[in-house]
Amino acid sequence: MASARTAHVARRAADYGVIVEGGVRVDMAAVKARKEHVLMQSRTGVEHWLEDTPGCTLIRGHARFTADHEVTVNDQQLTAPEIFINAGGRAAIPSLPGLDRVPYLTNTSILELDTLPEHLVIYGGSYIALEFAQMYRRFGSKVTMMERGPQLVFREDTDVSDTILQILRDEGATFS
Repeated sequence: MASARTAHVARRAADYGVIVEGGVRVDMAAVKARKEHVLMQSRTGVEHWLEDTPGCTLIRGHARFTADHEVTVNDQQLTAPEIFINAGGRAAIPSLPGLDRVPYLTNTSILELDTLPEHLVIYGGSYIALEFAQMYRRFGSKVTMMERGPQLVFREDTDVSDTILQILRDEGATFS
């Protein structure tokens, strides 16, 4: 997101009297390398913080519930009155005719791109989809969004959805 914001500001430099000779190009391989560096620093920092927290034990491995109030990680059984799971989420792949016959990206695989797509079609109007739409539009890709519901971010009020739609349209995204 920071790289996309930087590209967006650079493209608008003339609005502030700053001339960027030759236009703005985005080096997606460098963007990806920066993303990997930032993620690794964050992950390492959180892991060190957890390891150094008194009363906290960090266990790495594959976990599964084996009984009420019991989790097995690797060969170690852990019991507790309450077990908190923060497993993240996975992309919901829509049932669209023909999708199984074409390569597609998810919220995870799109972050692995090291080249800039000429055109992205983004299906869905969630906050994550909107972030990727704005990010890749700011990188320079043509972006078309498709939403199956009556509005973007359907849990929000209509005026919020309409404002987000207008911001993305103003940045050059199209909707169908």
